[in-house]
Amino acid sequence: TIINLRESGIRDIIIVVHHLKEKITEYLGDGTKFGVSITYVEQPDLLGTGDALLYVEKYLHGSDFLMLYGDLLTHKDNITCLLSEYKKTNATAIVAGIKVEDVSQFAAIITYDGKKISKIIEKPVKGSVNSNIANAGIYIFNDQIFDHLKSTSISERGEVELPDAIQRMINDGKTVNLIELKKWWIDIGRPWDILEANKIILERKSHKIDGFVERGATLHGPVIIEKGAIIRSGVYIIGPALIMKNADIGPNTFIRPYTTIGENSRIGNACEIKNSVLFDNVHIAHLSYVGDSVIGSNVNFGAGTITANLRLDDKTIKMTIKGQRIDTRRRKLGAFIGDNVKTGINAMLMPGVIIGNNSAIGPGVVIYKDVPPNTLVLKKEDIVLKEWKLL
Repeated sequence: TIINLRESGIRDIIIVVHHLKEKITEYLGDGTKFGVSITYVEQPDLLGTGDALLYVEKYLHGSDFLMLYGDLLTHKDNITCLLSEYKKTNATAIVAGIKVEDVSQFAAIITYDGKKISKIIEKPVKGSVNSNIANAGIYIFNDQIFDHLKSTSISERGEVELPDAIQRMINDGKTVNLIELKKWWIDIGRPWDILEANKIILERKSHKIDGFVERGATLHGPVIIEKGAIIRSGVYIIGPALIMKNADIGPNTFIRPYTTIGENSRIGNACEIKNSVLFDNVHIAHLSYVGDSVIGSNVNFGAGTITANLRLDDKTIKMTIKGQRIDTRRRKLGAFIGDNVKTGINAMLMPGVIIGNNSAIGPGVVIYKDVPPNTLVLKKEDIVLKEWKLL
């Protein structure tokens, strides 16, 4: 997102932080390595996007500015399109919209004429609005937005809702125009969205080998091997795939398309990794399968650990998100494993399960339900001992 902003001509960036702010600020720094200048503002309490925006008012007094949500990924041309449209119009604000199947998961946008917005409704009841255009979370405002935010009441969710402030602006007679995005856009709000985002990014990378590839390894398609990584003999990689710094792969390992393997990770003999994201310091030593999964940092799989990614009845896979069973609409989906998780030999994780941080799955355990953080799961067996004589 930062690179897209820079390439669209934006150099001064403010990031509102809260959760894991230390990791964000440490990684991005002051923006120098990305060719931009980054300022950080902390939102003390998570009281909505409108509340977050109020904390940056003092930096934006008298300015026009572009705002976008940090958990979305979009094509650079969508950003430049908004900037171009704003320069050509006398609208007070521009709101990006995107066509979706279920607008109830977003803020629905209703227009007078396909361009001028009449209503913006935050997460409407399914079927209650005649619109399939969702708020895409990209805006251009001037500083008038702050006055409307300050007069916006707290919503039922206990938040200052930015769409409510935009609606107040419309009710006040201001012109707010819709720009419907024409190129790809993804909201990374659900666990499986990480896989889709990973796919989008990898499809836009080119083949590059900076690490060491032994004789006898096979690479097909766009594969990135970063500096210090080792690809051992017998490894078969089909791109797009990314093997990050100092990772050690093989021998005799199969890496299938849309796989990212993090720094200092070790994938050993006779393993198969398919369409998955593995973070740093993951250790999958041998005889394991990982499919359509997201594996956190410092995870260690015992030999023979399997992440199942297909139901026996071939139905779409459901996950439990915030206490509700959600149909992912994906036929293939594996496990989502937090940081510092360990599994024993022959552990099996059924499709769509979540394993919380710092948990351990014992040998031979089959996981059908989510495992909370800091939990040890063991299999209880009755062992029978009988006298035995060889013939």
